[in-house]
Amino acid sequence: MSQNTLTRRDFVAAGAACAAIAGGAGALSLGSWSPAFGEDDAPTNAVQKVTLCDGCGNKCAFTAYTVNEKLWRAIGCVGYPTSHGFLCGRGQGYAFLYANENRVKTPLKKNDSGGFEEISWDQACQEIGQRLTAADPGKIALYQSRGNSTFYPKRLMAALGSANCYSDAAIRDAGITATIEGISGAYPAPDVANAKYVVMLDKSTYDGMRPAEMAEFAKMVENGGHVVLVDSRETSFGRICDEWIGVKPGTELAFLLGVAGELVRTGHYNKDFVAANANGFDQFAAAMKGYTLDWAAETTGAETTQISQVAANLWANAPAAFVDMPWAGTLGSGFANSVDTVRMIYLINAILGCFNQKGGWLFPNAPFVSDEMLAEKGIPQLTTDASIITYADAPLVWGDSIIAAFEQMQAGNLTQMIVVEGNPVLDVSNGNGVKEALGKLDLLVVLDSFMTETALLADYVLPLSTFLERTDTIVTASGANAVAGLRTPVLTNTEVDGKSIPDAICALAAGAGLEAAFPFTLDDYNRANAELMGISYEGLLREGISAIPGSDAQLGTMPYLRTASGKIDFASPTFEAVGLSAVPTWTSPAVEAVNGSLRLMVGQEVVFQDTFCDASPYLMTLVEKYQLQQAWVNSDTAAALGIADGDTVEVSSPQGSLTVPAKVTELIAPNVVWMPAHFGSIYGQAEGTPLFGAAPKPLIAWQLEPGTGAGMMNETAVTLKKVGA
Repeated sequence: MSQNTLTRRDFVAAGAACAAIAGGAGALSLGSWSPAFGEDDAPTNAVQKVTLCDGCGNKCAFTAYTVNEKLWRAIGCVGYPTSHGFLCGRGQGYAFLYANENRVKTPLKKNDSGGFEEISWDQACQEIGQRLTAADPGKIALYQSRGNSTFYPKRLMAALGSANCYSDAAIRDAGITATIEGISGAYPAPDVANAKYVVMLDKSTYDGMRPAEMAEFAKMVENGGHVVLVDSRETSFGRICDEWIGVKPGTELAFLLGVAGELVRTGHYNKDFVAANANGFDQFAAAMKGYTLDWAAETTGAETTQISQVAANLWANAPAAFVDMPWAGTLGSGFANSVDTVRMIYLINAILGCFNQKGGWLFPNAPFVSDEMLAEKGIPQLTTDASIITYADAPLVWGDSIIAAFEQMQAGNLTQMIVVEGNPVLDVSNGNGVKEALGKLDLLVVLDSFMTETALLADYVLPLSTFLERTDTIVTASGANAVAGLRTPVLTNTEVDGKSIPDAICALAAGAGLEAAFPFTLDDYNRANAELMGISYEGLLREGISAIPGSDAQLGTMPYLRTASGKIDFASPTFEAVGLSAVPTWTSPAVEAVNGSLRLMVGQEVVFQDTFCDASPYLMTLVEKYQLQQAWVNSDTAAALGIADGDTVEVSSPQGSLTVPAKVTELIAPNVVWMPAHFGSIYGQAEGTPLFGAAPKPLIAWQLEPGTGAGMMNETAVTLKKVGA
């Protein structure tokens, strides 16, 4: 594969072309995509209120302009670290989710014929509560994939006596969490705008960016900075990079080992930083010296000069240089070696000495709010002595592997489940296995705003208000400093009997006779958090966001490290204790494309994240216009299979098959088929509507990366053929 070099003029042109999708200052109005505008354009009767987006985990703050209880426009907030005055195309389109008429409007109960009948909230919560309290607490599970008001569902689980709480970490960021918690305990925020050299990985599986990043990258390039994309696929993000280094999928770890080996052998690392802040560096350095440039080149498919040049440029530009560590894709869950890929990112940046340096990694001093601190503010602690049933499958992330949970469910060890804003049938691997596991449950309760493939299997479906209609718990976002944000209603909907997550959970608690678990209101909880952060709760209610005093990253200082050594563990006792290597080591990908098979890779496109985005008709219009449902196939691979661009192809694995249009291109590695992970769902669609695209994750088998329980989402061999050939 060749590298791709762009001029500064190319960057500006690409940035302008991507603005509406990736981070444009323009906005989506109810009737059309509109150009950039100012606040003076708003109608005189428009009501302005700041709230938080729900199009992805960034939860960007934006000002909602409403007219007669309808959203008119949405503008990103300047003072929020993830938005900086912008709202991306996904956020613009997802803001009009509330207008989708295909809502779950009232609680539903599965009847004897397999359909649903409408019931009241009181009846639903009483019946659900009785069944939960009659169950074995150790066999109750919770799955919540979108991170909204997680305090409430987890507290209900504790009140029930269960610790079986699961997020989407196993299909997304398990390796990142495991790395940070296992070797430092310090969470970084990249200072892109002031960086001189940045290496990007994993844009194949998450092609989006925080709205603020577009402006930050533009400033970086304006200042003469250089951006390198190391990936098996050149994405839309790659078009604003200076260079694309193509590598075989799953060999990003080898690339980083080669870079680290070169830095250590040449002595190009910050020796003062290492001496003061590293634990086990000698063991790490000895291991790295064994990874030669020739080995790394042969393993990755990159050239030795490319790897050595990246190492040289990182060192030459340090400390204003770093390897990026993107969340939300499959960097931490894609391959059998994902967790060590993330470890290498963290440790390379450490030896560059870029911690709390301008243009490097910043570590804002966000306040930690503990359960003990909340108890002093009137939010009593509630814990359970129970252990999570899947701990042994994912010890580095405290057992948080939803895939391991489904395996336990199939074995009969989990018998009740609550799903909050999640669609695991399509968003988790092995959809048929998920259906089978859910079908064995004694009770399945789904809380969502729309009917989903998962909700169709439920005993009860409880309607949630959309994010523009409800209040959630306080969140924080970090950049050079930390900022608190609060989602509050900007619209009301009298046609839907929906509740917020906190209200729905409290109603379930009451039905189970567990009202005592919540002797406080949501207002009390948010106020307690605000006070512990040192901000005015009244001000937060009024403004929607608030900078946290004293949270600014302190340049030239070390962040607080939460390891036993008090240093960065280059050789990690935590990893060693669970049977992994103390230092990162090469592990080959679990799958090879042999005997005519291809590697299936899945990812998130710039305007989508999982099937919940299918509920936005505006986003669906966009993806249909640009045919974003296509499967990417390398030109040589396609030619050998007799496949032309636009042909309908069948992708098959032992778990099933699907058909989808092919996109034939040179911008992807050979012997790979890449598919967007978020189409083919009924989410938000009218009954009987033809589905757009296909859902690829059901083709992926259940498999667990050791230590993290991550799903190895890009480790499936498939066959590809032209339909009708």
